[in-house]
Amino acid sequence: MRIHTGKPLDEIGVGTNVRVPNLTTSPKTWPTTGFALDSDFLFLAEHLRAQDPSIETAHFGKWHMCDPWSTVGNGLAGHVPNVNLQDPVKFGFQTSTWGPLPYGGRYAWWRIADGTPTYVDGEAHSIFDETTHAASVMSNAARTWISGRTGPFFCSIALEFTHMPLDIPPTSLLSSATSTSLRRLGLPPGHRLVGDIYAETPRIDQNFWPAFYANAEAMDTVIGRIEDSIPADLKPTTFIIVLSDNGGTLAVAPIGFPPVGKDTLTRGGTNVTCVVYGPSVVRPGRAIRQICDIGDVYPTIAELMGHPAGDDVSLVPAITDDVPPDEVTALKPYSIEQSFFPIGETDHARFKDWHRSIVDGNFRYIDDAGREKFFDLRHDPLEATNISAARLDRVQAAALVNLKTILAEVLPPG
Repeated sequence: MRIHTGKPLDEIGVGTNVRVPNLTTSPKTWPTTGFALDSDFLFLAEHLRAQDPSIETAHFGKWHMCDPWSTVGNGLAGHVPNVNLQDPVKFGFQTSTWGPLPYGGRYAWWRIADGTPTYVDGEAHSIFDETTHAASVMSNAARTWISGRTGPFFCSIALEFTHMPLDIPPTSLLSSATSTSLRRLGLPPGHRLVGDIYAETPRIDQNFWPAFYANAEAMDTVIGRIEDSIPADLKPTTFIIVLSDNGGTLAVAPIGFPPVGKDTLTRGGTNVTCVVYGPSVVRPGRAIRQICDIGDVYPTIAELMGHPAGDDVSLVPAITDDVPPDEVTALKPYSIEQSFFPIGETDHARFKDWHRSIVDGNFRYIDDAGREKFFDLRHDPLEATNISAARLDRVQAAALVNLKTILAEVLPPG
């Protein structure tokens, strides 16, 4: 959501994009009258085409802008008929091939191509290859579209491989060694390992590890194929930005990693990977330490394509190596994350279960719906120990006061 709007969640009114699964009476429901993002928002694809109508836009892959538990028989949003989050075309994309969050399986899912739904059911016919695998079908569609470009384009591709539950991917996406290893473990393509997305017990099944890494390998294969599909004359000017989903899959969490997942505002629930490849990258292979967040991707892409988006923070200075490498606040002094409901609400006074987090590179403060958490990242980078109630030294105490003050100013309670 923030990639496409560049706006904080309290401004766009989307503090959560799902409700608690299997609880039909949950307060985290979508409004029955429907919900539409403010038409004043200029989505990224729209912004690019407004600046240069020759730019072609497309989206392929997972589209999780809509509550997957509020659906009708065809797998599309039915609970909120007016919702404009259910179709990439309404975000400014000219064409799209996508599918809802595939809780029904990576091989049994709804494919929506330019608004037309088709049910793909490899499970019913025991077909577990790239013709039925969701990420394969949609990434192959992306490759076909990209290979046909002759000018500037913006293509959004959302690949769902390592998200729980885990399905073994097609053999064609894996090395022979990985395929052999999976076969010996009795894990053929299509085999599914199920775990609760938000509260998986770490290492509940040793097969989660090979399944997870097989999906990671398959994703690498697909990303390489997508890069190869870029026309030769466009490659010198094309950027590739790879982002991960937020949160971790706890069933394969490294030993010692705090047991936190997607539904928290700590590092384990908010930290994401961001890799940038392209002609403006200076000193390739380096890692930047500057604070940034997912909302900064919008102005970054706009600037890279020659159409800056106002005064918003862009990652371009870090990409071009024009910031002090050890100055974590060189791009911005802090980053804020939040979650709340009901969806569609922008009045802070009406927010329910409002969680807010602020991090400055050295410390993180969280107002967890009224419960405070404070972490010293200098000594606790994984945020395993909440020291909010501990005896703080002078530096820690000053940092806590500063972060609480900033958070209250930027996101004041209603």
